[in-house]
Amino acid sequence: MYTETDGQSALAAQIDRGCLTLFHRWCERKSVVKLAYLMHGWPLPTPAPPQIARLSSTLLELMRSHPESFDVEDRHMLADVVLMCNRILEQSTPRPAHFSNMHH
Repeated sequence: MYTETDGQSALAAQIDRGCLTLFHRWCERKSVVKLAYLMHGWPLPTPAPPQIARLSSTLLELMRSHPESFDVEDRHMLADVVLMCNRILEQSTPRPAHFSNMHH
């Protein structure tokens, strides 16, 4: 049986892989500013919503503050990581009780 927790764990692993790839790309290029932003939210000590939200907001701030410094591949990778962060945050948001009681 597949649960939301399984889905979140899989997404957290994908987020980690995406960040690791960005880390290697930016180390190779000596992109100190990008690395500083990335390291502010990653690695994730635990893939809990507050840490995921911090990573997402940090990466969004990096994209807003330095848009000219990204190539197409960086943009796609960053967008993917932020999208996966948002999916975890959406799944972890408690749903109002009246939604779960609709079948009664």
